[in-house]
Amino acid sequence: MNVFTAEHDIESILFQQVRPHGVLSTQVEAALCSINRVPFLPPAFADVAYGDAPIQLKRRCELPFFVLARLLQALAIREDERACVVSAGMGYSATLLAQISRSVEAFESDSVLFARLIDATRGNAIVTPVPTLSTKPVDVILMDGGSLDAVKKPVLDKLLPGGRLAFVRVMTAESVILEPPLCEAVLLKKNADGVFLEPQIVYQLHLPRLNVSNAENEAFHF
Repeated sequence: MNVFTAEHDIESILFQQVRPHGVLSTQVEAALCSINRVPFLPPAFADVAYGDAPIQLKRRCELPFFVLARLLQALAIREDERACVVSAGMGYSATLLAQISRSVEAFESDSVLFARLIDATRGNAIVTPVPTLSTKPVDVILMDGGSLDAVKKPVLDKLLPGGRLAFVRVMTAESVILEPPLCEAVLLKKNADGVFLEPQIVYQLHLPRLNVSNAENEAFHF
């Protein structure tokens, strides 16, 4: 097991944040221990890389560490499965998935973050950064980058029968204004006939909405 730095002792992080939130998967723990999150964030966020709050990055936010761990555990990924990360940001979650899956399509539409994603995953043969979501079907999809009111049809159609999709859904009523809104981490499963089953609630939290504006080229300083 790797220990990254004195500030980010991964064993302590697992005991203090991940395991108390019900993450007991040895597969997920091994992935978390093998990849240091700090290089996937702007330097200003190094001290909060393993905090329990979301990290805002331009029009994305990095999921809280324990929430990402819960979603990975819920997906129960097998080594022979193909995965996709939507709104991959700077590539941390995609790199984690590369530890436990056959291949990872990392989709990021923001041009600045996409450039950082390419740099962060350069040399990783498992991860393929893409600026446009392909129609190639996959077994597992992780929606990163913030909370959503709903998952768009092209993403749902990309999932193979028997596949799983994990995302964070806004659950606050429209009449209640909360920023960030109350959300729930959700697991969707598609059965062998291609029909989605009843969503499974993994966790509840407050998380900023994913901003999907087309104005993707504002300055973003690291």
